Amino acid sequence: MNNLPSNKVIFITVVSILIYLVIDFQIKGRKAFFQLNYDWSSLKVLEKYKDVEMDSVSYDFLSLKTNSKISTKSMSIYDTFSLNNKYYFRSSSITNTKNIIEFRGLYWINIRPKIDEHIYEFSIVDLGLKQQGSNSVCMIGDSQLTWLDLKYIRKDINHKLKHVNFVGNYSDVFGYKYNVKLLNNSDLIFREIDNIPKSDTYIFFIGAHEKNVKNSSKNINGILNKLLSYESKVILVSPPAYLQPDLEVIEKELKSIYSRFKSNSNVLIIDLDKQLANQANVFMEDGIHLNKLGREILTANLIESLK
Repeated sequence: MNNLPSNKVIFITVVSILIYLVIDFQIKGRKAFFQLNYDWSSLKVLEKYKDVEMDSVSYDFLSLKTNSKISTKSMSIYDTFSLNNKYYFRSSSITNTKNIIEFRGLYWINIRPKIDEHIYEFSIVDLGLKQQGSNSVCMIGDSQLTWLDLKYIRKDINHKLKHVNFVGNYSDVFGYKYNVKLLNNSDLIFREIDNIPKSDTYIFFIGAHEKNVKNSSKNINGILNKLLSYESKVILVSPPAYLQPDLEVIEKELKSIYSRFKSNSNVLIIDLDKQLANQANVFMEDGIHLNKLGREILTANLIESLK
C-alpha cells in the first residue's frame, strides 16, 4: 500500500509554500535588503565624470582621485552618487582637496567595490525612496535627529509604520526627507518657516545648538503657530537632561516654552527627560547626543506618537 501523498497534494503543498515565501519576502525583504526601498525605475544621472580613480574605500569612507574639475559646490550631502553605474552610495560629509574627494559617513545602498577594482566613472544621480504611506511626517530639528547613530530614526520608524511618508526639503543619508540641519536652531528655522512643506504631522526637536535663549520664545512661538495654522499634529520632543552644564538654561527654557502649548489638542509633548530617567548611559561622549540606547527609546516614543 502506497503511504505517500498524491501528486495533487504534493503540488498544492509546494505551491502553498512558494506563495508563503513570496508574501513573506515582500513583507520582510525591504527590511533585510534595504536597496529594494529605492525607486530604481526612476533613476536619473545628473552629472557624470570619467577621469576618476579610487584611492581608498571602506564601509563608511571613500576617497577618489580625479583630474576633472569637480567642485564640492556641485555636490551635496543630500545627493546620491554612483561609481561605474554599479555602486551607489550616499554620504554625510564631502571634502575636496588637491584633486582628492573624500566622502565620510558613507552608506552603501547596494554593495561597495573592492579596493583593487577599477573605477573609471563617478556620477551624481537622482535616486529616490519609494514611500507609499498616506500620512506625511516632517521632522524639524538639529543634529539630535541625524548625527551618527541618530540617522537611523526615520529608517526604524518606517520599518514599523508603513502609513508614514517622510517629507521635507532635505534628505538624510538613507534618502528619507526631512527639514533637519546639523547646527539648526530656532533662529534658522524661523527664517525658513515659510519654506517648510505642509505636513499632516510635524516632529520638532532642537536644543543642542540653541545660541540665543532670549530669542527662543519668540522664534518657537512663531514656528509652532505657523505649523498649527495648517491644523497639523505637532509632536514636541522636550530635551533630556543634558550632561553639559552650559545647556541647562536652554533645556529649562525649551520646556517652559513647550508647556504653553500643552493645552492645544493638536500638540503632543514627549518628555524625553522623563523617558530616559531610569536609564543609565544614554548619551554619547559629548553628553548631548543620544547613543544607540537613547535613540531606541526616542524612536519607540515617536512610533507610539505616530500610530
